[in-house]
Amino acid sequence: MKVAMLTHSTKPRGGVVHALHLSEALMDLGVDVHLFSLRKWREKSYPHGFFREVSVPFDIFPYRVRGNLNEDVKRMISTYDENLPLDFDIYHTQDCIGGNALSLLKKKVSAPTIRTVHHVDEFRGPLLTKLQEDSINLCDVKVTVSEYWKKKLKEVYDVDSCVVHNGVDVKRFDPDEYPKPERTGVDILFVGGLEARKGLEHLFLAVENLLPKHPDTRLTVLGRSGMTSTQEFDERRLFSILAKRLGIGRNVRFLEQVSDEQLPILYALCDVFVLPSRMEGWGLALMEAMAMMKPVVATRVGGIPELVEDGKTGYLVDLGDVLGLSEAITKLIENPSLRKKMGRQGRLSAKKYTWDNAAKRTLQLYERALAGST
Repeated sequence: MKVAMLTHSTKPRGGVVHALHLSEALMDLGVDVHLFSLRKWREKSYPHGFFREVSVPFDIFPYRVRGNLNEDVKRMISTYDENLPLDFDIYHTQDCIGGNALSLLKKKVSAPTIRTVHHVDEFRGPLLTKLQEDSINLCDVKVTVSEYWKKKLKEVYDVDSCVVHNGVDVKRFDPDEYPKPERTGVDILFVGGLEARKGLEHLFLAVENLLPKHPDTRLTVLGRSGMTSTQEFDERRLFSILAKRLGIGRNVRFLEQVSDEQLPILYALCDVFVLPSRMEGWGLALMEAMAMMKPVVATRVGGIPELVEDGKTGYLVDLGDVLGLSEAITKLIENPSLRKKMGRQGRLSAKKYTWDNAAKRTLQLYERALAGST
């Protein structure tokens, strides 16, 4: 079985991380997997092609950008349409870009097409909205990463889907391999894109609330700007300005990226992991933090409540509840034994989700698709 796995970027974003790990796990099961991705023309590439070394063969197609989101998205789709080989048995994409490319591919090949929906974005403008809808409706098999999104796809698009949860490598994210140094104060960590969906401004406001009582609290933000960032709209700069205006600038450290080898160390250095998202499919970063025995605080949105057990592995708060977010973080700041207890429970929960299980479930879907019984 030859499988083409598509993703839209080489950077460490959720769908890309999923594509790389799933491809490698499928290869371990004997599947002939080939990764395909895109990168901006003349953009500095990673030494390994992707943000980390991968053990499966891959091709990365460059595309030209003009600074107009609509036109750039169409150019990404056409780049895939012009370059994808036509000799694979299965085509599987992790995003809207690939989904539209595969809808064009269906005019050339009869191979089944599969779309994993991590979440559904709320785009402004008819073009991007239609492209997203087409990426879901026009692929043969739909996969989601949580029961929440399985239900939403049925409600909103009237399509059936199968759930394949994300995985986490608990051997790589092992707290015993990265002991936390003793130091005063508490370290909070946020990992995610610098985009509206992640709700980072709510975390800034929560930190502003708790600093008078806990002035030694530190927040590390590991995040990249999203596709909407331009020279005129720099999300990193805007968040830096916000931190300064809130009076928390000295307590916030921004990191645009760390190496794949350094990522577990960053989790090890924190005491509490916070993800105040407006929407999530599942929450890969939450799983990584939990695997590293870190208590988590997150919003009660998307698939997060299926992963985080409120009061057991962390705390869940309502979207936009800055006071609730601040209170949950404060409870963990003031109770080290609670942090350890929740951290232990979190690692036990994370161990239930492996890439091997995700690959086995995905392989079953491939076999059903090829047999014509999706």
